[in-house]
Amino acid sequence: NELELKEALLHDEDFLSLTMRMNTPTAELIGRSLRDIEFPDGCLVALLRRGGSMLIPRGDTILQEDDRLTVLGAKEGLDALTERFHTH
Repeated sequence: NELELKEALLHDEDFLSLTMRMNTPTAELIGRSLRDIEFPDGCLVALLRRGGSMLIPRGDTILQEDDRLTVLGAKEGLDALTERFHTH
């Protein structure tokens, strides 16, 4: 629920931000729908920042360059995403 989401966002270790950029590992996600991207078990794409807007993403949301995803999840899943997309 909304309270759980807010509480999770308060803990840095419980979420990861991924920005879609060309010439980076996240470039493979640009132009793909969220449902077609394999995220680790227990990870949830909770928020999409696009331009000046914040959106609740859906499975049919197509990622664009400069989109920023906020992914919530367990440490193991977030660590796997960090390794896959080389985010620090």
